[in-house]
Amino acid sequence: MTESVNNTQIIQKSEGAGGGDYNDWTLEKLLFLVHTERLKHLEDKSATTLDSLTESQDQVSKLHDLIAKINEITDKDGKINVEKGSEVEKLLKEAEEMGVKIAKTDGEFTDKEKERLVENIRLQIENLNVKNDMMLQEVTRITNERYEMYQLTRMAHKVLDEDKKNKARAIRGG
Repeated sequence: MTESVNNTQIIQKSEGAGGGDYNDWTLEKLLFLVHTERLKHLEDKSATTLDSLTESQDQVSKLHDLIAKINEITDKDGKINVEKGSEVEKLLKEAEEMGVKIAKTDGEFTDKEKERLVENIRLQIENLNVKNDMMLQEVTRITNERYEMYQLTRMAHKVLDEDKKNKARAIRGG
């Protein structure tokens, strides 16, 4: 979903910031103002999305660490015993805050309870990975849009520059 930037608002914001009367601005100045604001908007949106992606990937990493800890403390019968105040209990509480469905965070877990717990953690990891893929696609789309905007700005500058040169040649008579 592409957000539109209201060009009139950009110009009026700039006018209020000491830009003068925008009615007297050249087409070139207006064009570059709008393009610059659009590029800044896309850059900010890209940075925000990347921050969210990093945070979500950190959650995936913590959940993987939790599975590793669960595997580490599993006894020969497939049971685990999570003591109050232990590192695993803290990790389970964090996982619960991240959205993992957990019946209890301490005590003894039978083999079946442990399997359900690990499966719930894996489901949350899968959900986060889908979300991460979507955010990565969004970052790619924004990056492509930024590149297209940059190319459009370069092309517009070239056209306006050529127009100035042609007018200067016409005035010179040649």
